[in-house]
Amino acid sequence: MAGSPFASSSATPARATAAPPVIDQPLRIAPSLLSADFARLADELAGIEAAGADWHHVDVMDGHFVPNLTIGPPVVARIKAAATKPLDVHLMITEPVRYADGCILAVDGPGLGVDVDEARL
Repeated sequence: MAGSPFASSSATPARATAAPPVIDQPLRIAPSLLSADFARLADELAGIEAAGADWHHVDVMDGHFVPNLTIGPPVVARIKAAATKPLDVHLMITEPVRYADGCILAVDGPGLGVDVDEARL
């Protein structure tokens, strides 16, 4: 950049950096169902799948572990009944063990994620 107002005679050469790690797993798209229209949930699931999503991300929140209140195991079961793609269920609830069974039954793909606060188990 000779002649550039940003050029500096004291510029140091760029250092070589290590290459980022290679992840040997396919990229998966899992849109969150929190952005869906719950009055049209079956249609929303079909639209997400038609758009090419691999999984459905389901956030279960109880209003205690996190301030938001969302859906519970009965709705997760209904989502499973309407979806043809696997569910990725994320429990952000105070007593995950108490509700996990209802959500585990709906999971047949990526799994069940649980945010754990040891003081609340």
